[in-house]
Amino acid sequence: MNELLGTPIFRRLSTKMVAGFVAIMVIFSTGGLVVSREVDESRSKANEALDRAAAVLHMEEAKSVASDQIQAHYELLLENQENRIAYFDDAGRRRESAIAEARKHAGTSQELEWFDELESAAAQFDDNFHNQLVPAWRAGDQPRALLTEKRSDELLQEVVNYSSLLAEDFKKRNQEAQIAANDAATKARSYIIFAAIAGVSLSLLITIIAARRLSRPVRELKEASIAMTHGDLNRRVQVDTNDEIASLGD
Repeated sequence: MNELLGTPIFRRLSTKMVAGFVAIMVIFSTGGLVVSREVDESRSKANEALDRAAAVLHMEEAKSVASDQIQAHYELLLENQENRIAYFDDAGRRRESAIAEARKHAGTSQELEWFDELESAAAQFDDNFHNQLVPAWRAGDQPRALLTEKRSDELLQEVVNYSSLLAEDFKKRNQEAQIAANDAATKARSYIIFAAIAGVSLSLLITIIAARRLSRPVRELKEASIAMTHGDLNRRVQVDTNDEIASLGD
């Protein structure tokens, strides 16, 4: 450390200049902490917006798969396709997976309530198909099959309605998260500009003050030395600093 402080650069630095550099570093460090906090906030809100966007896609998938399931209903009744039952079950698993993934992003009690209603309607939808429609179809009971088909349409509509409600709510919260992320990013940029301006202004102020405080004792030394060369040996050097110039004055 002593070797470092003994280099020509550090020997020429006054205490006031070092203090000025420290003050600048404090300002930039404080600004950096504030900017870091705002950047983290912006990143958090941006991730939240991405989560909401993913949840909307899951809800759209749930609606699409439910529509595929009702199509399997129609094909089972109209075309007597046994493989439609397996297709219905496969689509149901995809629907359940999409709803489960979307539920992870629920953030309000209202959304959780809608998810409960959605899953209840979806469970009834599956139950109506397997325990009402399929037995009626296999028994050749066309009137009963048509009645269960009507009930399936009603349950499908409930699934679609709750999925739409959740998708719209997720979209709304997604927009709010995006606005918050943009605001945080704007604040971060403002803090960066403020810290830069403050740092430059402070450095200029310290430079001016240091230059004035250094030039005055140097001028005093110059005037005293000129006076002494002209025979005025009673002239005293008035230097009130505590640095190398004061030592030279003594």
